[in-house]
Amino acid sequence: MPSDCSRRHLLASGVGAAALGGASTLVGIGPVESLTPSFGTWPRDHYDLRNRAANPHAEPPTDPEVAWQARPVEKPSSVVVGPERVYVGGEIHAGGQGVASVHREAGRVEWTAGVGGATLALRRGTLYAGAHSGESTGLTALDAATGERRWRSSVGEVDGIAVADGTVFAGGNPDFTVIDADSGRVRWSGNGGPRTYPAVADGALFATDTYDLCRYRSRRVSDVLTGSTPPTDWRAEISGFTSRPVVVGGRVLVGSESYRQAPDNGALSAFDADSGERRWSAVEASDDDAPVVVGSPAVRRSRCFSSLRLGEDGRRYHALVAHSLSAGTERWRFETGDWVTAVAVGGETVLAGTSDDPDTPGDARNRLLGFTLDGRERWSFDAGSAVRGIAAVGQTVFVATENSPESGRNGVLYALR
Repeated sequence: MPSDCSRRHLLASGVGAAALGGASTLVGIGPVESLTPSFGTWPRDHYDLRNRAANPHAEPPTDPEVAWQARPVEKPSSVVVGPERVYVGGEIHAGGQGVASVHREAGRVEWTAGVGGATLALRRGTLYAGAHSGESTGLTALDAATGERRWRSSVGEVDGIAVADGTVFAGGNPDFTVIDADSGRVRWSGNGGPRTYPAVADGALFATDTYDLCRYRSRRVSDVLTGSTPPTDWRAEISGFTSRPVVVGGRVLVGSESYRQAPDNGALSAFDADSGERRWSAVEASDDDAPVVVGSPAVRRSRCFSSLRLGEDGRRYHALVAHSLSAGTERWRFETGDWVTAVAVGGETVLAGTSDDPDTPGDARNRLLGFTLDGRERWSFDAGSAVRGIAAVGQTVFVATENSPESGRNGVLYALR
């Protein structure tokens, strides 16, 4: 082994600390570098590698107004923010643009790209864009400053991306794929499926796999040499389709979607990050309540905040619900007649986006709502169409809204201050 190989290079390549010491027949995928986002940025769909969807340094406005708006991509759903630019991405269904770079302060569109970007991740000058449906699927690496394509990998449908230690972890269907961040070369791949999402925390890699949550552990030498999938340290079954795993306080939170019957153990669960033992479950429901859908939680301080949907057609029920992290106890809920489509936290403000549901009682509205952490509504912003993505940075909230197919217009990216 060359003497000039750095420890980080070895770890990212799949050779772990145990192998370096020569005392074990096992080599690891990590510890994987667990980065904290730089101040003034929102580098992933759900903020950080833990998927917490909460920027503790943000100070959202108390009475938001539109600073600027732009329509650079066809169907916006993902927003990430760098030091100078905000990036918006989405699926392509009508030959439009799927990814765009917009100047943070002026709202000027700097470049666009015709690749799908329903999930985005920004790391060291490269924007990684993935898509799972539409006219452009797979994973593309773009120069964040110019939009120039660096590489493209046909890995199938991509649901979620995490970038750490020079490695891109791409969850999707049919495979969960691990790729060299610089070259686009596939390092290893394993079973994926719909709703496959990665998370990195405390040196470990976690991932959902449609109906399961797992934590990966060290690989054998033969696994590294053959590019095989590392074994799992533990695997937990989820009752329903999984949402993004959120790792916080030694626990992994997972929401679920059950359409034909109620989940066996509640639609929101917390698992011990080390052992995989289920610590608590919340959102108990009966089969008469199905579908039962809990979105990926946003986590701030000692609480998690998630969307809730029960029932179908004219009996649908929607809410934003807060639970305690320690035991899953419900702390408060905000009931609404509209779908809760996106949840994030900026500083001390819970941000919830909605999409109008004409089949439920009340006025159908597309809004961005701001709440205190204890559930008091602070303000409401009329978004015009369904809210799909939220990022809170500094005193600005960036909001991506759905397109209007009937009018042929792209969706809107707002900067609210």
